[in-house]
Amino acid sequence: MNYCGSISCWGVMIILLAGFGAGCQQEEKIQIDPQLAFLDASRTLRHASIDPDPLIRAHAVEALAKTLGAEAGAIYKQGLRDKYPIVRLASAMAIGDIQYTPAKEMLSAMAQPRGDDARSEPDKRVFVAVVYALHRMGDTSHTNELGQLLFDDEKEIRACVAQVMGRMGEQAAKDPLTGRLDLEYEPMVRIQLVQSLALLGDSRSMTVLEAYTKLQWVEDRLVAIEAMELVPSERSRRVLEIMMAPRHPPQVRVKAAGGLGALGHADEYAYELCLNALTDPDSVLREFPGSGGTVSPAQASSLRCLATISLGKINRYEAIEVLHPLLEDPDGPVRIAAAMSLLSILKPYAPGAAAPLAPLEPEPVARPLVQPIEPARPLIQPIEQVAPAEVIEPIEPSAPAEVIQVEPGDEVVEQSPQSQPTTQPDEEVPPVPLAPPLPELHTSGGKD
Repeated sequence: MNYCGSISCWGVMIILLAGFGAGCQQEEKIQIDPQLAFLDASRTLRHASIDPDPLIRAHAVEALAKTLGAEAGAIYKQGLRDKYPIVRLASAMAIGDIQYTPAKEMLSAMAQPRGDDARSEPDKRVFVAVVYALHRMGDTSHTNELGQLLFDDEKEIRACVAQVMGRMGEQAAKDPLTGRLDLEYEPMVRIQLVQSLALLGDSRSMTVLEAYTKLQWVEDRLVAIEAMELVPSERSRRVLEIMMAPRHPPQVRVKAAGGLGALGHADEYAYELCLNALTDPDSVLREFPGSGGTVSPAQASSLRCLATISLGKINRYEAIEVLHPLLEDPDGPVRIAAAMSLLSILKPYAPGAAAPLAPLEPEPVARPLVQPIEPARPLIQPIEQVAPAEVIEPIEPSAPAEVIQVEPGDEVVEQSPQSQPTTQPDEEVPPVPLAPPLPELHTSGGKD
């Protein structure tokens, strides 16, 4: 299982911290133009949104929503037409998170009944995301249907409903969430229910989340850490600091470092931990006592992805020197994570007059599609709703702002079902994280 997961487990929202100010002296040592790096990162996500692999397209949509917001609205609308549920799900959640009203008519059509208890949107998980997006834009005509789906036979659907009910922010959701929690036996659904209750202000749920950070399975601990990050408090900070101790698995430590960064409490130790995990994941994983001395490529990829996301949350300017080369990384999730982190760190350098990103037409597929595998939890992890950021003028006004151009020959069109890659999978299956749980790491000189 890949713990980079959804950029869900990418599960996550980038919070810009204080300035970019380790100072001008720090910036002078870095030979990367910040405006060009920002444009490179946005271009990377734009091209990832038409990748032949539907999982990469879904990750790209999530990253765009967290960084560029409404500027990439046309890409989200294109995603609603994708033939893969994983991409439609990510697109509907993105539209709901940023309240992109130009897509409201499309969402309303997807929620309409088609007869025989069927809907225009056949996948229940996508339907839940559509209801969430419509609710966020003031259309509550389908919101009551979530109550019934919270008791669906499929655990992935129950988890998805629990997630969106927490993100809607409605206090009326506390009773049904608590009622479901009393009956729920699936760990992945229970964690999501507790997280949503915590987001709605239930103080008892914070105690339960803290207990979940100590569970046996690494993936469950990562979800609990994500939840602690989304409910900022002094208690969350203390728990995340404990999770960075060397006795915990590398994935848990790196995820906790990113959580501290998002809360504004990451220190030099957290930053160096993430750098080491990104640049030498094999050594970091082997040092953990339970590794057995062997590391699979999937495990290394997962740790690199987590470290890349955490560096974006820690938000140190000098990290761009490490992140920018990753825009060419052969590992798709790492490439997207690097672009997302760069866009977050370099937001003060965003060109003030950048044109909205239009969807590209996919190129012919020359290789088989990477098939999504059955997940142990939903792709989209809860993220924190933030208001659109105020545009900050570039630091060097003398440098002309580059406008993202569609390369010659690319036709700017919205993707239709006919323009999708021709290779068909045997069946549609939902998204998941990419790598199995790993054991713990001992590093010398670390915090305990």
